[in-house]
Amino acid sequence: MAKEIGLDPGTVRSQASALNGAASGLGGAADTIGLALRASQAPLAYGVEPGALVVAPWSMSGPTSAAALVRQAVGDAQRLAGDLFAHVIEQEIASGASSWPEGTRVVRGPDGEITLISENRTEVLHGFRVSASTTGQLPDGTSVEAEGEAFIGAGTGSGTTVTVGPDGAEAAAEAEAYVGAGASGTVTIGDDVTAEGEAFIGARADAEANASIGPDGFNAAANAQASVGAGAEGSVRVGEDGFNAEAQGEAFVGARYEAEADAHIGPGGASVNAGVSAMAGASAEATVSTEVGPYSSSVQGEAFAGARADAQAGAQIGPDGVSANAGVSGFAGASAEVSATQELMGVESTVGVGVTAGVGFEGSAGAEASWDRIGVEADFKIAVGVGVSFNVDLSFSPKELSEDIASLWPF
Repeated sequence: MAKEIGLDPGTVRSQASALNGAASGLGGAADTIGLALRASQAPLAYGVEPGALVVAPWSMSGPTSAAALVRQAVGDAQRLAGDLFAHVIEQEIASGASSWPEGTRVVRGPDGEITLISENRTEVLHGFRVSASTTGQLPDGTSVEAEGEAFIGAGTGSGTTVTVGPDGAEAAAEAEAYVGAGASGTVTIGDDVTAEGEAFIGARADAEANASIGPDGFNAAANAQASVGAGAEGSVRVGEDGFNAEAQGEAFVGARYEAEADAHIGPGGASVNAGVSAMAGASAEATVSTEVGPYSSSVQGEAFAGARADAQAGAQIGPDGVSANAGVSGFAGASAEVSATQELMGVESTVGVGVTAGVGFEGSAGAEASWDRIGVEADFKIAVGVGVSFNVDLSFSPKELSEDIASLWPF
């Protein structure tokens, strides 16, 4: 049964619309005043014929102040109308008279705009979950925060989010299922050091999809993955003025599968990407990156034993350039690779080396032409028994060169 509400939504909505209409009319009047003032200051630029009436220079302060006051009144009226619309929507949701479900949030913007957000999340755990957090200080007064969570059992979760506002609409959905045990934690020291870690053993699967439409165009993406085994990952970040460093690592033993795709169409062009991968065995990888002023470097390492296969492709076209890439691989055996990347003054170089034992093939190629980067890259690996690999990536960025040179000067 519908609940009683304290106002007539139709009447209030009509009054708010009338208020918005009047505000728009006043805004048009203020714009007309502004145009007349600009035309009076530069008659020829606005096509005003010699001898035509214009606002005298000594009289411009009055119309200028009046236009400013009118624009302020327009803003106040639009915010009031937005607040009235928000109250109507809230009352309709509370009374069950709206198509939006109960619990929908009505978010008011600074200029009277309204955004509706509907979230629905369901989670069921058959087992145990514990969490804890603590804060403290080091002897020098630096703050320390730590939090962690652990669980064991089986569970499912799903959720949907729908957002509609002045900038467009977005919908997202996700679902997951798992059985096993896991733990995660975060430690933060001051403002410069953060460490995170997560571990899981068991089986889990999840999928998510989202789509949005707005001023930047249409976007859609989907992802699904499943795994059975044990895995752990972690990262440490350190940042101070002029220096940043980050280390990341991941290890996994078992089998997993992943597929993803995304597409975009908008004023800036169009792009599409898709990929799929599967593996069974053991893998580990780590990355260490640093940045000091205009110089940056990154070192990556990866080791694998087992069987895996993956394929990916992507393309993009727009006013800033074009790019395309594609790759496919299949491998059974063991491999280890290390690569290093350095960038200074817009010039970037990458060197890598690896060794494999088994049977497999990997190949990828890409090309790009834009103001940010002009370059080609290729990476090929063939192994029958024991093989070696190499990759080459040489590029030049006109934009980064100019930015890095500018960063060396204090002005």
